[in-house]
Amino acid sequence: MKIRLSAIGSLTLTMLFAIGCSRVPVPTLFASPTPPPTQVPLPTRIAIAVPTPTLANLVPPDSSSEAATMLHEFIRAVAIGDLEDAMSYWATNLPGQSSGYAANVRKMVHEWITLKRQFIVGEITYSGMDATGKYVTMPMDDPRVEKATARVRVDGIEYRFFLTQLKGGWFIEGVNTTGN
Repeated sequence: MKIRLSAIGSLTLTMLFAIGCSRVPVPTLFASPTPPPTQVPLPTRIAIAVPTPTLANLVPPDSSSEAATMLHEFIRAVAIGDLEDAMSYWATNLPGQSSGYAANVRKMVHEWITLKRQFIVGEITYSGMDATGKYVTMPMDDPRVEKATARVRVDGIEYRFFLTQLKGGWFIEGVNTTGN
């Protein structure tokens, strides 16, 4: 009867024989697997959304006029989803406006609220009538100022908000895209 031993079996048999026949301690070596390398956790990837501008940053810091404050309040009303409050900043019954103007404005503002649009206010220019009866650009603190144009980016699209001063304060008269 032939017995075949593998290299490990032969080594094991030799060790058993050596241990049994000798009183000399024989160190035993066992092949242990290499310990895994120290694992350092990788940094967790976090999706960072572009932060929505805070209300304090929506109006240019150098603009403290009543028109800028009114625009700030309108954007706040849109941001919190208050359609009725947002509509209170619009002048929708001025002479020359079409009969469906108020409904169109309401629909547009409702869309801005529903789609959670971002507003970033840029520069505001003020105008009033000069001595010749023409509207010209004026400093905001000039008592003749009665109109203003605000550049506002709505989700990256530039609009011009046309503001007018009426009895009771400033109101939004209209809005257009600038074509950019």
